[in-house]
Amino acid sequence: VAEKNNKRRQRVFDIVKGLKKVAFWGMSYKPYVKPDKSALPMQLASKLLKSGVEVSPCDPDFPIGPYDSAKGCNAVICITPWPLLKELNFKKIAGVMTEPKIFFDARNYFVELEDSIKEAGIKYIGVGRGG
Repeated sequence: VAEKNNKRRQRVFDIVKGLKKVAFWGMSYKPYVKPDKSALPMQLASKLLKSGVEVSPCDPDFPIGPYDSAKGCNAVICITPWPLLKELNFKKIAGVMTEPKIFFDARNYFVELEDSIKEAGIKYIGVGRGG
């Protein structure tokens, strides 16, 4: 499992490392848990920052909401399956993002919304599904 997770993390990093700005929706691995340095989102965000990518975090523990965090971003990486995220207007999200507009669903939490995300003009990648 650890090797598979490392490959998935590396796949996401390889795709977004050349982008300018990436939003992270959820900074802990699961809802209602405080983020810490060992959490996957924190590790990936740190690695991206070191490679020159601007990171825009969104988490209930941060003052920035999902629409504001996606503003000007080339990609959104959603790792924490917060229920409120499923209620978002993805056309509005697409409207504030910049190309190439990629949405990484790291937990496959948005599978049933995949068509809506794509219809909004965002490339959907379900990590671990070959998306």
